Amino acid sequence: MPSKTKVAAILLTITVSLTLHFRIFKLDLMGQHVWRQTQTQLNILHFAKDDANILHPKTNYLDTPDGIHRMEFPLMQWTIGMLDRIFGYSIFLTRLLMFLAGILAALGMGRLSKEVFRSESAFIPALWLITFSPLFYYYTMNPIPDVWALAFSIWGMAMFFDWINKGALRSLYLSGVFLSLVALIKLPFILYFVLFAVDRKSTRLNSSHRT
Repeated sequence: MPSKTKVAAILLTITVSLTLHFRIFKLDLMGQHVWRQTQTQLNILHFAKDDANILHPKTNYLDTPDGIHRMEFPLMQWTIGMLDRIFGYSIFLTRLLMFLAGILAALGMGRLSKEVFRSESAFIPALWLITFSPLFYYYTMNPIPDVWALAFSIWGMAMFFDWINKGALRSLYLSGVFLSLVALIKLPFILYFVLFAVDRKSTRLNSSHRT
């Protein structure tokens, strides 16, 4: 069971972050990389109101007659678009889901730090540091797939180190699931799979030393 201090720290972090971000939820897209935010949001819009085929991510570019403009695999955009079909299309829903992904990433960073340093005391500082780091603080409200990819990659690494520390196969399977989702959402994040290669190499080295 999580300690009362940890639960209080998590609730305080979410409350403070939500309060500071509150005015942004209903704002239109703006700021740094707004062109990239617009591409992503157009994918979401077309999934919500036009073609729901996940293989047909569309924008309003004039150089593509069918409107299809493929970048990364649009798992995040399609998921948000399907929720827009249920609840109605809005920038608010996109920003809300990005914010929740940011909270997931922050919780994952706390867990990852706990597993890496093998100390419960590492959880809260890591939680606060990532939540209120300027770059993360800004992008966690904006529709770019990197936020979801970061959240799943952090949890993938956290489960990987949990497997190393405890040997539970469930954690290894979860790590694989998270990192597979990362590869679908933002392909460059597949570099996190190097963790498995490093662990395999270290296992071989340890075996050779024993023999």
